[in-house]
Amino acid sequence: MKNLFAIASSILLAAAVSAQDKPATDKADTKPAPRPNRPTTIDRSAALANFLKLSDEQKTKIKPILDEEVSQQQALRQDKALTPESRMAKVKEIRESTSAKVKPILNDEQWQKWEKMRNPRVNRPATPAAPGAPAPAPAPAPAK
Repeated sequence: MKNLFAIASSILLAAAVSAQDKPATDKADTKPAPRPNRPTTIDRSAALANFLKLSDEQKTKIKPILDEEVSQQQALRQDKALTPESRMAKVKEIRESTSAKVKPILNDEQWQKWEKMRNPRVNRPATPAAPGAPAPAPAPAPAK
């Protein structure tokens, strides 16, 4: 019995010692997992052209409008003097201006897609109240 205990102890001790002998891997030596091939910048005009199924003529007319919108929004982000409320108002103004410039270029079907894309909340059906929220007041009964 003593021999069995001695053998089991020596096996456990050997396993513990060999586990400690392994050199610790330095995190600086390990390479990060490769990232999937993604474009570093999103070509909004190409994505929009694909989504709206724009003709080549429409693409050439819309691209400068979108580029102008991007540059205006970048300038807005860099302006640290604006309050959040005024920044949001300016963003809304820029978006409305862009939509006004784009509308005459698009056909009716494309314009509807544009509107749904730009204003997704407006086109979404009403959602039920959150759990635990008070129920809406019932409508008054009609007068007799």
